[in-house]
Amino acid sequence: MMTREQAIFLETMDDVGFEGYTEFLIFAYLELMSGTDLNSVSDVEVHRRAKAVILKYQDYWYKDVNFFDERSKILEQLDLDDAEWEYRDYE
Repeated sequence: MMTREQAIFLETMDDVGFEGYTEFLIFAYLELMSGTDLNSVSDVEVHRRAKAVILKYQDYWYKDVNFFDERSKILEQLDLDDAEWEYRDYE
């Protein structure tokens, strides 16, 4: 269920005290997983990369970033008239 990269990422996240903001975690994890075949690198290299992206996004954690407002601005500009939403109506 959990991959090696996920386990290393979560342990590193806990190690540096980075918790609480789901968006930051998603962005950091996606950056870790994209662009490189992590199966071909060592466990220590996965840890190094996980730590680098976590610390990068942790810097944003201390800034006044409102992801709800940012997300709303982006969604308002998209063509989502035909999308099926469970809880939000975009008309």
